[in-house]
Amino acid sequence: MRNRGDVLLPDYQLKIIGGYPVLYISPESKFVRSVERAAKFSGLLFALRRNRAGSDAHIFMQHGIESLILPTGMSDEHTCHEYLDLEIMRRYTDFLLSYVT
Repeated sequence: MRNRGDVLLPDYQLKIIGGYPVLYISPESKFVRSVERAAKFSGLLFALRRNRAGSDAHIFMQHGIESLILPTGMSDEHTCHEYLDLEIMRRYTDFLLSYVT
């Protein structure tokens, strides 16, 4: 225990184990190609980038389910300045609806 004036604080150790693996999917994947064609047809920019951030896509990929992370319009995530661009969200929502139907 640590003593801070009249307050006793517990001692602790923080150990970070692992983390999210790099999310990688081949640019030659049929899934990637189909999403890329549909995005371009919809007038959206498409680029594959490595991602180390937390996402359910990592879990799907670990189980053999090809996954991509698409933009949602979020910026400055997890900060006091976080905001959502509703126009970007609308465009990608329209794209996803047209892709799956």
